[in-house]
Amino acid sequence: MQLKEITFEEFKNKMLDSYNELFPEDERKELSTIKRCYDLGVEKIYGIVVDNTYVGFIMAEKLGDSYPYYGDYFAIFKKYQNRGYGSESFKLFLDNVVNDGCLIGEIEQLDKGIDEKDNSNRLRRYNFYKQFDIKTSKTREYLLFNVLYIPVYFSTYEIDDEKLDKFFIDYYIFNINNQKIFNENVKIIINENKVK
Repeated sequence: MQLKEITFEEFKNKMLDSYNELFPEDERKELSTIKRCYDLGVEKIYGIVVDNTYVGFIMAEKLGDSYPYYGDYFAIFKKYQNRGYGSESFKLFLDNVVNDGCLIGEIEQLDKGIDEKDNSNRLRRYNFYKQFDIKTSKTREYLLFNVLYIPVYFSTYEIDDEKLDKFFIDYYIFNINNQKIFNENVKIIINENKVK
């Protein structure tokens, strides 16, 4: 298996249909936003290759040297799932791209108000990332477009919650690219009594 950095055009021509199939519409970025981020050198797209065949992709952003990577999208195409490619490719990404740095992202909170299948998918994602020594915010949750998330990161060092907030806010503002929409749809919830 290998990770191959690909262009936006390669992603659009070879992976867009799978991206649209694997991610619900409300979780997908507009293609124009992905292109803008790519053209600005922030979005990096990696094809996951096994035996000269693309089996999935990882999309991550990097705003600059002082920022961690931000995990945008990670998927194994449906016909290649349940073969261990997800674990192997994520480990390759952490070891060879993130290296000794840091990768941040968010995972949806379990929610009693949604159907059991959605919660089991959320729990499955969390359990997948647990094998990579996932770290979570000690006191934060983020309400993003009416969905509650836990900020997470993968790193050999700890990041305090205030610094984590700054990283996430900068990435959200960059991606949303509209201060009004950001202000209306992104909320940081601080709970000093949060138990891990």
